[in-house]
Amino acid sequence: MSFDVIVWLGCAVALPQALPEAHTWTHYRSSMPNLDGLPPSIAEQFRDIESWQLVRESHLINASYASKTRLTFDDLRLIAPSISVRTVGAPTSSAETSPDTGGDTRKVELEARARDAKLGVSLVLEGVSDDGVNELIAMAGHLARACGGAVLEAPTGFHELDTSGQVVE
Repeated sequence: MSFDVIVWLGCAVALPQALPEAHTWTHYRSSMPNLDGLPPSIAEQFRDIESWQLVRESHLINASYASKTRLTFDDLRLIAPSISVRTVGAPTSSAETSPDTGGDTRKVELEARARDAKLGVSLVLEGVSDDGVNELIAMAGHLARACGGAVLEAPTGFHELDTSGQVVE
C-alpha cells in the first residue's frame, strides 16, 4: 500500500539536498519499458526519471520531481491497455454537497497556486505506518519551510502549508 502526496513549491529546490538527511537518500534513474508506442507527450513523462529513496525499517519513501502534466483515463489506457478502468460513483456526505462558496473559493485558489508553482516534489510512502506517515508529513513541512510555504496535494485534496510547514486550517 502506498500514500502519495505532492508538495507544490513557490521556489526551486534541488533534490535530495532539500530533503531532511540528504546524505541518506539513494539515487535512482529509470525509464518505463515500451515507451515507443506512446504519444511523445506521454512517453516523455516516463523517460529517464530521477528519484531518490529513503529506506527505514518499517517503510520507504520515494522522492522525485512532479510533472505538471496530468494524465487522463485515456492516457492511462494507452500506457497500460490490459488494466481495466472503471469509474464508480461514490456516496457524498451532505457537507460535500451543500453550497459553501468560501470553501470552493479556497479550493480554487489552492489549485491555482499548485498549477502556478515553480516546482513540485512527489513524495510516495510505501509500507504505510504511523511512523512513515509522520515522516512524510515532516518532509512536506521541511520543503514548505525552505520556500516560505507550499501547497500540499494529498488524497484529501489541496492544503496550504505555512512558512513553518504547518497545515493552515
